[in-house]
Amino acid sequence: MNNLILWKDYIQEDFVRPLVINNLVDQCLLRILDESPENAIKYQKILEIVPSEWFSPSTLEKIARRAVGI
Repeated sequence: MNNLILWKDYIQEDFVRPLVINNLVDQCLLRILDESPENAIKYQKILEIVPSEWFSPSTLEKIARRAVGI
């Protein structure tokens, strides 16, 4: 995920952002992490790596709540 985000410096953000958010985070990571509630540290990692402005407010809130274990 971090490597994909680094591409934003070389390719238009409009291209990279959907790859990271829609394909990797929404379709893969969140679905996997949602199945195991003890993954708060992994949610926190997502928040550290992905720029917060890339998330919709509802997705950002969902990840933030899970990162603190709510």
